[in-house]
Amino acid sequence: LGQTVIDGIQEISAILPLLGTEQCEEHSGSALRGGFCYVGITPVSIFGSLGVVKTGINVLVSSIVIPKWHFLGAERLANGGFRPIGDVAPMIAMDPQFSERFLAESQLEKLLEDEHIDNVD
Repeated sequence: LGQTVIDGIQEISAILPLLGTEQCEEHSGSALRGGFCYVGITPVSIFGSLGVVKTGINVLVSSIVIPKWHFLGAERLANGGFRPIGDVAPMIAMDPQFSERFLAESQLEKLLEDEHIDNVD
């Protein structure tokens, strides 16, 4: 009975870091809305540090654009199954309806259309 309980605790402790990392990634990705404390307190735990690193890598790779090689970092992340979460997601994610356009661009066009702005010059 004791060995079964110990094995169960070990299995749970192996899964918990994954859940903690996801939550900390969301907090560090939501710093624009939540403020400095979202990012400042998140790395206090080891799971938080992993979440901050994961968010940083998502932002870094998403911001790499090399037109000569037809390389869009956000597109590569989306194709690899990585989805940014938090408030930063709409700024760095690709639009699922348009293959080579960021979601922020689509939202800006919709805003201009809603406000009936035809020419921005």
